[in-house]
Amino acid sequence: MLALDLGSRLGFAYDRPDGALVTGTALFAPIKGEHPAARYVRFIKWLRQVLDISRPDAVAWERIVRSQGFSGAAVAVYHGFETLLLMECYARRLRELPVAVGTWKKVVVGHGRADKEAVIRAMRELGHLPADDNEADALAIREWALHTHGQRPASVEAAKPPVGSSAPPGPGAGTPTPTTGP
Repeated sequence: MLALDLGSRLGFAYDRPDGALVTGTALFAPIKGEHPAARYVRFIKWLRQVLDISRPDAVAWERIVRSQGFSGAAVAVYHGFETLLLMECYARRLRELPVAVGTWKKVVVGHGRADKEAVIRAMRELGHLPADDNEADALAIREWALHTHGQRPASVEAAKPPVGSSAPPGPGAGTPTPTTGP
Protein backbone atom coordinates (compact mmCIF):
# COMPACT_ATOMS: atom_id res chain seq x y z
CA MET A 1 0.00 0.00 0.00
CA LEU A 2 1.24 3.47 -0.91
CA ALA A 3 -0.62 6.42 0.61
CA LEU A 4 -0.06 10.01 -0.51
CA ASP A 5 -1.08 13.48 0.60
CA LEU A 6 -0.44 15.23 -2.72
CA GLY A 7 1.01 18.74 -2.81
CA SER A 8 4.22 20.75 -3.04
CA ARG A 9 5.09 19.31 0.39
CA LEU A 10 3.88 15.77 -0.16
CA GLY A 11 3.26 13.33 2.67
CA PHE A 12 3.83 9.64 2.01
CA ALA A 13 3.53 6.30 3.74
CA TYR A 14 4.31 2.94 2.20
CA ASP A 15 5.02 -0.62 3.19
CA ARG A 16 8.22 -2.11 1.83
CA PRO A 17 8.10 -5.73 0.66
CA ASP A 18 9.92 -6.75 3.88
CA GLY A 19 7.03 -5.30 5.89
CA ALA A 20 8.77 -2.14 7.13
CA LEU A 21 6.67 1.01 7.10
CA VAL A 22 8.39 4.04 5.55
CA THR A 23 6.89 7.50 6.05
CA GLY A 24 7.92 11.08 5.47
CA THR A 25 7.58 14.12 3.28
CA ALA A 26 9.01 15.02 -0.09
CA LEU A 27 9.35 18.61 -1.23
CA PHE A 28 8.34 19.53 -4.78
CA ALA A 29 8.29 23.32 -4.45
CA PRO A 30 9.54 25.27 -7.46
CA ILE A 31 13.22 26.14 -7.48
CA LYS A 32 14.22 29.67 -8.56
CA GLY A 33 15.14 29.73 -12.25
CA GLU A 34 13.69 26.27 -12.84
CA HIS A 35 11.28 25.55 -15.69
CA PRO A 36 7.66 25.35 -14.42
CA ALA A 37 7.44 21.70 -15.54
CA ALA A 38 10.54 20.64 -13.56
CA ARG A 39 8.59 19.97 -10.32
CA TYR A 40 6.43 17.48 -12.24
CA VAL A 41 9.50 15.76 -13.66
CA ARG A 42 10.92 15.50 -10.13
CA PHE A 43 7.59 14.17 -8.84
CA ILE A 44 7.23 11.43 -11.47
CA LYS A 45 10.86 10.35 -10.97
CA TRP A 46 10.30 10.18 -7.20
CA LEU A 47 6.97 8.35 -7.62
CA ARG A 48 8.50 5.73 -9.89
CA GLN A 49 11.33 5.14 -7.41
CA VAL A 50 8.87 4.69 -4.55
CA LEU A 51 6.67 2.36 -6.61
CA ASP A 52 9.71 0.30 -7.62
CA ILE A 53 10.83 0.03 -3.98
CA SER A 54 7.44 -0.60 -2.38
CA ARG A 55 5.78 -2.65 -5.14
CA PRO A 56 2.28 -1.85 -3.84
CA ASP A 57 -0.93 -3.43 -5.10
CA ALA A 58 -2.80 -0.17 -4.49
CA VAL A 59 -2.26 3.57 -4.15
CA ALA A 60 -4.48 5.70 -1.90
CA TRP A 61 -4.53 9.49 -1.91
CA GLU A 62 -6.61 12.38 -0.68
CA ARG A 63 -8.96 13.44 -3.45
CA ILE A 64 -9.65 17.17 -3.61
CA VAL A 65 -13.32 17.48 -4.49
CA ARG A 66 -13.75 21.21 -3.83
CA SER A 67 -10.90 23.66 -4.03
CA GLN A 68 -12.21 26.02 -1.32
CA GLY A 69 -9.41 27.25 0.88
CA PHE A 70 -6.67 26.45 -1.65
CA SER A 71 -4.91 28.91 -3.95
CA GLY A 72 -5.28 28.50 -7.69
CA ALA A 73 -1.61 27.52 -7.90
CA ALA A 74 -2.00 24.83 -5.21
CA VAL A 75 -5.02 23.36 -7.02
CA ALA A 76 -3.11 23.32 -10.32
CA VAL A 77 -0.14 21.54 -8.70
CA TYR A 78 -2.45 19.01 -7.03
CA HIS A 79 -4.21 18.19 -10.32
CA GLY A 80 -0.88 17.93 -12.13
CA PHE A 81 0.41 15.45 -9.55
CA GLU A 82 -2.89 13.54 -9.54
CA THR A 83 -2.81 13.23 -13.35
CA LEU A 84 0.74 11.84 -13.26
CA LEU A 85 -0.22 9.49 -10.42
CA LEU A 86 -3.24 8.20 -12.36
CA MET A 87 -1.10 7.63 -15.45
CA GLU A 88 1.45 5.64 -13.44
CA CYS A 89 -1.26 3.61 -11.68
CA TYR A 90 -2.82 2.82 -15.04
CA ALA A 91 0.51 1.84 -16.61
CA ARG A 92 1.34 -0.46 -13.65
CA ARG A 93 -2.24 -1.73 -13.25
CA LEU A 94 -2.38 -0.60 -9.63
CA ARG A 95 -5.66 -0.32 -7.76
CA GLU A 96 -6.57 3.35 -7.32
CA LEU A 97 -8.09 4.41 -3.99
CA PRO A 98 -8.86 8.15 -4.06
CA VAL A 99 -10.67 9.30 -0.92
CA ALA A 100 -12.35 12.56 0.07
CA VAL A 101 -10.80 14.28 3.08
CA GLY A 102 -13.99 14.07 5.17
CA THR A 103 -14.28 10.35 4.49
CA TRP A 104 -10.84 9.32 5.73
CA LYS A 105 -11.01 11.72 8.67
CA LYS A 106 -14.35 10.26 9.80
CA VAL A 107 -13.02 6.70 9.65
CA VAL A 108 -9.61 7.38 11.20
CA VAL A 109 -10.20 10.29 13.60
CA GLY A 110 -13.93 9.90 14.27
CA HIS A 111 -15.28 13.02 12.56
CA GLY A 112 -14.91 14.44 9.06
CA ARG A 113 -13.92 17.95 10.09
CA ALA A 114 -10.98 17.04 12.31
CA ASP A 115 -8.22 19.65 12.31
CA LYS A 116 -4.53 19.01 11.60
CA GLU A 117 -3.64 18.59 15.27
CA ALA A 118 -6.39 15.99 15.77
CA VAL A 119 -5.01 13.95 12.85
CA ILE A 120 -1.46 14.17 14.19
CA ARG A 121 -2.68 13.17 17.67
CA ALA A 122 -4.65 10.22 16.24
CA MET A 123 -1.61 8.94 14.36
CA ARG A 124 0.55 9.24 17.49
CA GLU A 125 -2.08 7.26 19.43
CA LEU A 126 -1.62 4.49 16.86
CA GLY A 127 2.13 4.51 17.50
CA HIS A 128 3.21 6.56 14.49
CA LEU A 129 5.60 9.51 14.81
CA PRO A 130 4.64 12.00 12.08
CA ALA A 131 6.94 15.01 11.76
CA ASP A 132 4.21 17.24 10.33
CA ASP A 133 0.60 17.32 9.14
CA ASN A 134 1.50 16.13 5.62
CA GLU A 135 3.09 12.94 6.93
CA ALA A 136 0.22 12.49 9.42
CA ASP A 137 -2.32 12.83 6.60
CA ALA A 138 -0.52 10.20 4.52
CA LEU A 139 -0.43 7.84 7.51
CA ALA A 140 -4.13 8.47 8.15
CA ILE A 141 -4.98 7.85 4.48
CA ARG A 142 -3.05 4.58 4.74
CA GLU A 143 -5.02 3.65 7.87
CA TRP A 144 -8.28 4.45 6.05
CA ALA A 145 -7.26 2.32 3.04
CA LEU A 146 -6.19 -0.61 5.19
CA HIS A 147 -9.39 -0.40 7.23
CA THR A 148 -11.62 -0.01 4.18
CA HIS A 149 -9.76 -2.45 1.94
CA GLY A 150 -7.70 -4.45 4.44
CA GLN A 151 -7.37 -5.21 8.12
CA ARG A 152 -7.41 -2.08 10.29
CA PRO A 153 -9.85 -1.13 13.08
CA ALA A 154 -12.46 1.50 12.23
CA SER A 155 -11.07 4.26 14.42
CA VAL A 156 -8.31 5.25 16.78
CA GLU A 157 -10.62 4.40 19.69
CA ALA A 158 -11.07 0.85 18.35
CA ALA A 159 -7.31 0.51 17.88
CA LYS A 160 -6.41 1.38 21.45
CA PRO A 161 -5.45 -1.59 23.65
CA PRO A 162 -7.76 -2.29 26.60
CA VAL A 163 -6.98 -0.35 29.77
CA GLY A 164 -4.26 -2.15 31.72
CA SER A 165 -3.02 -4.22 28.78
CA SER A 166 0.57 -4.14 27.62
CA ALA A 167 -0.05 -4.28 23.89
CA PRO A 168 2.96 -3.32 21.75
CA PRO A 169 2.96 0.05 19.98
CA GLY A 170 1.18 0.26 16.64
CA PRO A 171 2.84 -0.07 13.26
CA GLY A 172 5.36 2.58 12.37
CA ALA A 173 6.64 3.19 15.88
CA GLY A 174 10.34 3.87 15.61
CA THR A 175 10.42 3.50 11.84
CA PRO A 176 12.50 5.83 9.70
CA THR A 177 10.82 9.00 8.52
CA PRO A 178 12.87 10.32 5.60
CA THR A 179 12.28 13.95 4.68
CA THR A 180 13.17 13.62 1.02
CA GLY A 181 12.89 10.84 -1.49
CA PRO A 182 11.92 7.22 -0.97
